[in-house]
Amino acid sequence: MHHRAFPILAALVVSACGPADTANVTAGLPLDYPESRTVDQVDSYHGTAVADPYRWLEDDVRESEAVRDWVDAQNEVTFAYLETIDERDAIRTRMTRLWDFERYGMPVK
Repeated sequence: MHHRAFPILAALVVSACGPADTANVTAGLPLDYPESRTVDQVDSYHGTAVADPYRWLEDDVRESEAVRDWVDAQNEVTFAYLETIDERDAIRTRMTRLWDFERYGMPVK
């Protein structure tokens, strides 16, 4: 299976199930996302002040422990929800069948 395609599929499945702040239809429980901290970051673009409270999330996850912890916490909630979707295995099987074919391309160094 094409590894870059599965996260896209996961996002489509989640978005098809409804907005993130609605109740988890399968378990009947609300999704409890971790807090996302904000910072006082304001940039000026041609004289217009633009707030960017989540700028810290642009740091590299491999270098920033805070970003890595935030991503891990978000993934914990996301994958716990995705595991409750009964059709997930059928979708994975079908997508694998559709994407699992020999590919050819130009050699690159």
